[in-house]
Amino acid sequence: MEKTINNKKFSMTNDKRYFQGFLLSQIVAEEDIPKYGVKKGDVGGWIESESNLSQQGTAWVRGGSYVYGHSRVAGDVLVEGNSRIGNESELQGRGVVRDSTLHFTMTNGEFSFISSTLFNVCLPNKAEVIHSTLKNIETREQTKGFFCRASHLEFLSEGELLKGKYHFFKTTLRAGHSMFSGDIRFEHVDIGIDNREFHAKDTSLLHVVATERSGVNLEYVGLAGNSEDGQIELDGESIVIENSILSGHIRLTGDMDICRTKMNGFISVLVHPSNHLELTDMVLSDFVRAELKANKRAVLSNQTMSGDMVYLN
Repeated sequence: MEKTINNKKFSMTNDKRYFQGFLLSQIVAEEDIPKYGVKKGDVGGWIESESNLSQQGTAWVRGGSYVYGHSRVAGDVLVEGNSRIGNESELQGRGVVRDSTLHFTMTNGEFSFISSTLFNVCLPNKAEVIHSTLKNIETREQTKGFFCRASHLEFLSEGELLKGKYHFFKTTLRAGHSMFSGDIRFEHVDIGIDNREFHAKDTSLLHVVATERSGVNLEYVGLAGNSEDGQIELDGESIVIENSILSGHIRLTGDMDICRTKMNGFISVLVHPSNHLELTDMVLSDFVRAELKANKRAVLSNQTMSGDMVYLN
């Protein structure tokens, strides 16, 4: 199929293809597109050049996807099934990217990434990530809405501040020294903080496992484990919890300094002889268990206790 260039939104073909030695082509349309119903001469997919799409609003690609060298795409994006996008990717404005592999990815605006793999990612202001893997993630100063489900995320190793509105659900999250602040919710999440530190403020954690014996610092945080299968586990070389509420099935192990905090319901605090425990200005109720293992470094002061409490020394 062959098309000539006119006022376009889009052209190129003569079909063609290779892929990782690039070349590519296909795509057609040359108008319609009411938001991705497309039409005029339809077809879609592939490309290397016309600098990898735009010709302004409402971007598109589809048809087995691709894009390539010094990628782009632009306003109102789409892309779709079997995408790969290429090095130095940049996608802009609202978008859906599906079944994708992107490298050196810069996004802007609002995005859904579904069944996708992205490397070297700068997160957009709003994003939905489902059944995807994102590695080397760089965050913006304040994200307006980030929802992640059934995915694997790896933040830049030097550490990131996540500030804004995030919801991580059934997700594995890996990072260096990391700080979370704002409207942030972790639910059924496995967090590994690279043997360094995990800081969370104004944050909700539900059914979370924090691994790799990191430092954990929680302030104004709500932790809730709703069942034994969905409990929260924090194992840290230094766990500091202040001005927080802990409830449900929670297991804390390691050196701990917990103050001005309410703890209630099936909470287990396990302190080995080599560990330090300090509980100060606490409200404890209903099945809170502090297992001190003959520990001589435990300090418990100014507690208000009610319900079934167990201290083993």
